[in-house]
Amino acid sequence: MELSKKDRVLFMNQYAILRVLDPDSADHYDELIEILSNGYSIFYSKLDQWVLDEMDVSEGRLVLDTLDMYRAFANHFRENPGSELAQHHWATFPGFDGNEETKFMSFAQFLVEKQGKFQEQLKNENADFNSHSPCVPKYTRMLATWKDAGRVFNLDAAQLERILSA
Repeated sequence: MELSKKDRVLFMNQYAILRVLDPDSADHYDELIEILSNGYSIFYSKLDQWVLDEMDVSEGRLVLDTLDMYRAFANHFRENPGSELAQHHWATFPGFDGNEETKFMSFAQFLVEKQGKFQEQLKNENADFNSHSPCVPKYTRMLATWKDAGRVFNLDAAQLERILSA
């Protein structure tokens, strides 16, 4: 990250205000102010380490489509109680890998917890949405199969089985 002197002064002022508002974190803000005032650019990453890179629109679409697909699954299981497919490993949304798919997981959490969308996921036993293993490749295959079926929300058992097995 490159910062002009003006940028550095503005950030230093912001951190000085935060130091007063949050005295418990004063040492942290003092450190950031010193980094900025001395121009220690090697440590500028400390200023934005909590800001994730932008999520590409296609990545956001993958999360939305995946949650839509799982909504279709939930509809099937509600209409077909006792379905053997409910026991399939992929029948309930496992989330995204917290280490490798962090932005996907964070977006899913945002959609459910902040925007109130896909509320059926709150009943999911994995409500933190961390699958602890990569899922995007599997979801991509499942979504392709669901789209081939017409993205229907009233799946029959054969359609659901094809999607889960993709």
